[in-house]
Amino acid sequence: MRAALLLLLCVARTHTRAPPKAAPSPYKTLGVAKGASDDEIKAAYRSAALAWHPDKRPEQREEAEAKFKEITAAYHAIKDKASRLVYERDRRQKAAPAATPGGPRGELRVPLRVSLEELLRGGSRVCTFELPLSRTQRAVFVLPVTFAAGAQPGDVVETRSHGSTLIHVVLEERPHPVFRRVGEDLHVTKWIQRWSKPTELRLRGLGARPYVPLRFLDEGSGEAVVFRARGKRTHFKSGVRLRKREEGLYARDGLARGDLVVTVKARSARTSAAILAARASPFVGVVLALRNVTRSLLAAKEATAVAKKHGPKVLRVLANLVTWKRLLDNMQEFAQATPA
Repeated sequence: MRAALLLLLCVARTHTRAPPKAAPSPYKTLGVAKGASDDEIKAAYRSAALAWHPDKRPEQREEAEAKFKEITAAYHAIKDKASRLVYERDRRQKAAPAATPGGPRGELRVPLRVSLEELLRGGSRVCTFELPLSRTQRAVFVLPVTFAAGAQPGDVVETRSHGSTLIHVVLEERPHPVFRRVGEDLHVTKWIQRWSKPTELRLRGLGARPYVPLRFLDEGSGEAVVFRARGKRTHFKSGVRLRKREEGLYARDGLARGDLVVTVKARSARTSAAILAARASPFVGVVLALRNVTRSLLAAKEATAVAKKHGPKVLRVLANLVTWKRLLDNMQEFAQATPA
């Protein structure tokens, strides 16, 4: 009987074992507030590292070594703004518990569609979604969300609890009209005329002002990305691939940055002739713009300028309508970045 009681006691102790202790907050380890500046964090780190250096505590060497490593890791986790953003994002992702089969708590993944420009800079958005309250009632929730530069599609940027439902806000990438993302690299195709032999290519970088023609963008501002033919290459040919370092998206750490990869392709003779005709004749330019052959707001603006100078009044009105329609279409695409 005594042996049976001891066995039951041992089994109970194994089942009531305490869960592993969570790692302390780096702010608590260094003894600083969350709003501390870089200099305050650095001063706190130096003071704590000096106090717990193993050479300063030879009688507590093992404890001092463990504490010194903990202090160093805490400092590297929050030493600057970029590191603190990464730490807070990882903390939120780790705080989201995994789904428990058969558990009382349900999970809901709410997608938040963002543009490449927002992934580049980071930002704050408002996510709206619905939750059923009953069979006939649904409630609309508005949740402010903040994500740092370097966030990637699939990242959980916010976790909230509502009743028995755990809500995860997950980033999704909205297709971009110009760039295609491959990891942190941005890929784009630069079209040239069939007969042209350019020695310099200028493109808008991601985040540049979208409605300003390239010729007005300042090269030194970071908005225009310039490629120049060098060495034995006298001009850019169709099929060549160019790469500009650190013009892509930021990596998860918010420090390293991907590249911009440009593939040069020559238009067909038919499309090149259509664009040349649009620039020469305002009437052809308006017709081709209506048929969406020119594929650019700049070409429509050039046709409008020629129409204003040489064309009749009816043609000027029609050209203006085409230009404004293209501008409003672009503005509508840009406006889709605000609602969730």
